[in-house]
Amino acid sequence: MNRKVLASVLKYASLCPDLKTKDYKVLLYLLPKLRGGEFIKINQGKIADDLEIAKTDVSRSVRKLINNEIIQPLNIGTGWKLNIRLHPYTYEDISGKILEQLYEESDDEDENEDEVED
Repeated sequence: MNRKVLASVLKYASLCPDLKTKDYKVLLYLLPKLRGGEFIKINQGKIADDLEIAKTDVSRSVRKLINNEIIQPLNIGTGWKLNIRLHPYTYEDISGKILEQLYEESDDEDENEDEVED
């Protein structure tokens, strides 16, 4: 994955409203391993130990990253081991997702302003 796409994926992740600090920790932990674009096997228990956070928090973070289409699983199953990769976006694809997220935020702000005026 080239740097331009990778930077855009990080920008998109920063715009996802449901991602929290622990989710970013997990993403940043995984990023060096995922840069090649190939599927890698992760052990969520090892990630939890390395980051000193609960295994359930790692599992929740991985699920959020999958749901936000930042990472892509090869197998969706239960257990602590998964095969994942960064979602294989082109620059145009990820730029479109960023714009969608920005428009959603803009729409939310407009709705909040309308509520205050009422």
